[in-house]
Amino acid sequence: MYELFVLGELMDQPAHGYLLHSIIKSAVGPIRRLSWGALYPLMRRLEQEGLIAPVPAMEVGACAGADGRRRKVYGITEAGRERFFALMAEPGAYDTEYPDLFSIKLSNFHHVARELRLEILRHYRGYVQLLLSYMQTSRRRIEAEPRIPAAERPCI
Repeated sequence: MYELFVLGELMDQPAHGYLLHSIIKSAVGPIRRLSWGALYPLMRRLEQEGLIAPVPAMEVGACAGADGRRRKVYGITEAGRERFFALMAEPGAYDTEYPDLFSIKLSNFHHVARELRLEILRHYRGYVQLLLSYMQTSRRRIEAEPRIPAAERPCI
């Protein structure tokens, strides 16, 4: 999920780690956090795999932090673009991270073809239908259980 996020952001423009961290904090909300200890090793791995590369300072202009130090700015490589499109095409597992994965994919719709957008939306619909089916089954089970007093039943 975070690999897709970083590659997707770099599809738009080069960025440094601090900016990526700020963007993802607002993208996934206050509950899920991406620590610095996870982001920078991820960026190092992406660089080692040739998916991102440092961008020369003159290409992006001066980029210094509040402390005056130069920030290392990264851009996406051609291999990174290929990996981005492959990750966008992977359906993803219906697990606890799926809503955030879908949100990241949704924010990158402008990079992919209409057919892939529709496939991502169909897959998300399957996720929502799975949740709905689970809730309906739970409701029927509660309704059918005579030992649950009416006062303890959820509002149905």
